[in-house]
Amino acid sequence: MAKQELTRPKELSVETTAPDVSKTFTYWLRTVNDYSDYLGEGRAEDAPAINREMILISCLSPSVYPLVEEDETFEQIVVTLKAAYIKKKNNAIPTAAWHTRLYRLSVFALLNTDNKKQM
Repeated sequence: MAKQELTRPKELSVETTAPDVSKTFTYWLRTVNDYSDYLGEGRAEDAPAINREMILISCLSPSVYPLVEEDETFEQIVVTLKAAYIKKKNNAIPTAAWHTRLYRLSVFALLNTDNKKQM
């Protein structure tokens, strides 16, 4: 059975502030990892190792490269890119909703104390 051909991943050129940047970056990183794994499959033992850093850097746009130009290893580059592109979601309750809940709880507490005093 013939080996399926994989195409080179597209350049990562998305801005770190773009909407859905985490999703785009995660997909891009997966395609780069799959591509480098694909290139390494079936290589002879005496063949030179695949340079994953070179593959990763060649898939970055010139505007993204400055983020990682000082990193030495594949792992360092990935950590730097993840820090720039994967943002943790803010799960904090928005202020207006928080105040509404607080108000409802205080009214509920007042009503309960008034009912207890009447008994």
